Amino acid sequence: MIKKIILSSFFSTLVLTSVAKSEIKVGKGSLTFNAGINSQYISRGVDQNKDKVSPFVGADFTYPISNINFYVGAWTAAQDNVTGAGGQERDYYLGLNTTAGLATFDVGYISYNYPGAPTKDIKQYGEWYGKITLAPEKKPYTFGAAYYFDDTDGVKSRSEEHTSELQSRLH
Repeated sequence: MIKKIILSSFFSTLVLTSVAKSEIKVGKGSLTFNAGINSQYISRGVDQNKDKVSPFVGADFTYPISNINFYVGAWTAAQDNVTGAGGQERDYYLGLNTTAGLATFDVGYISYNYPGAPTKDIKQYGEWYGKITLAPEKKPYTFGAAYYFDDTDGVKSRSEEHTSELQSRLH
């Protein structure tokens, strides 16, 4: 009986993992999908969903150009931090990344959108970013640094604290 429970649990985990992230080859490129549930959606130290679970779903298209990868994607999650936004955050992004030895370099732009948010709050804003990640081979750790530059030209509002983090959904 215990063997059946263990095998059933293993099979369920295997099936759920493959459903949560899938890939479709499109010519030289690939289209990937991801979905999941966060127990909490905390971004830059701010709770985005008031201690509630936050389901998310996303899609990315990646296309290699020589030794550089071009990517474009969209991601959405439940959030309850922006008043009137209908409980949703939608992010759209694009960028370029490449790997040289242990280092991965990534530059791009991301747009954060809160459909239905009143104009007194931020309905949409964006950031340029640059990242470097060092991942020593066969080590259980990585090192990274990132720089984000918002496109609001210094215009801040009381709702700016709801900014989202790029997270690991980008490559």
